[in-house]
Amino acid sequence: MPREAQLAAVKALLDDGIIKHAGLSEVSVADVKAASHVFPVATVQNRYNLVDRGSEDVLEYCEQHRIGFIPWYPLAAGELAKSGSILDRVAKAHGATPGQIALAWLLKRSPAMLPIPGTSKVKHLEEMLRRWTSSSLTRNMPLSTAKAGPNTPWLDAPHSLAGGTTLPVSCP
Repeated sequence: MPREAQLAAVKALLDDGIIKHAGLSEVSVADVKAASHVFPVATVQNRYNLVDRGSEDVLEYCEQHRIGFIPWYPLAAGELAKSGSILDRVAKAHGATPGQIALAWLLKRSPAMLPIPGTSKVKHLEEMLRRWTSSSLTRNMPLSTAKAGPNTPWLDAPHSLAGGTTLPVSCP
């Protein structure tokens, strides 16, 4: 279905009161701009995480236009959250889990960021929420670090992941 027809269908749903807000998924900046001419875009949901930042331009556009950005795949299917992962040293230094570090990075990266980590266990959800609300993980991570790439000031030793992605992993 052509983009214009899709956008018109969403606008009709909004106009008819069937939906109150509309978001977009897996879109480019051009797609967000086009949709914004037809209806107010509430959120964008694109693949994005610490090691996959292919939607950086979309995230920046969302920040500038006060559109929520929902990163899907925030923990890279658990690869960033498991014990022994590349984030494990950072997590241990902060008394956190690797998944908490990956999610804290997302939260610090942008005020538009709305990560929705999936879990099948209430215990894990409570653990994540408790860590976010009662700790200084996101407050203590410098903003320049959250937006930076390899060799950031608060981390001193970059390491390579499969595919050549570089990730800083140690703390001061």
